Amino acid sequence: MNDQELKVKSREDFKEIHRKLVSNAAECFIDKDKSKRVTFGPINLKNARYADDPRPVDEASACAAARDFSRAYLHHLVRANEMLGAILLTTINLAYYQDLMAGMRNAITAGMFADFCAATRESWAQGKASSS
Repeated sequence: MNDQELKVKSREDFKEIHRKLVSNAAECFIDKDKSKRVTFGPINLKNARYADDPRPVDEASACAAARDFSRAYLHHLVRANEMLGAILLTTINLAYYQDLMAGMRNAITAGMFADFCAATRESWAQGKASSS
């Protein structure tokens, strides 16, 4: 594969990731009941199945809100329309996008953006399958 083919492929991958980011960002910041895990897809915390879920949103996250608060507690905050719920979920969402952008920058610098895109798509697909 020559450099021109790689650039076109990377540009298309970038456009796809950008399209998903824009649609996910709109969903994420309009509906504060959804939170993004760093390695998986969306979680709808209004669902009753999270009422007794002691797991954090993302136990491997550097974000304290994602790591330290249980899904059950976040579920309660969302269902009760508590302002703290919106604050914590916004913090989790911002941390997710910061981590995603840092990963994109590192992949571009290393010349491995196509691999990063494939791995990101795979983790999103796993999240959708595992959260159903």
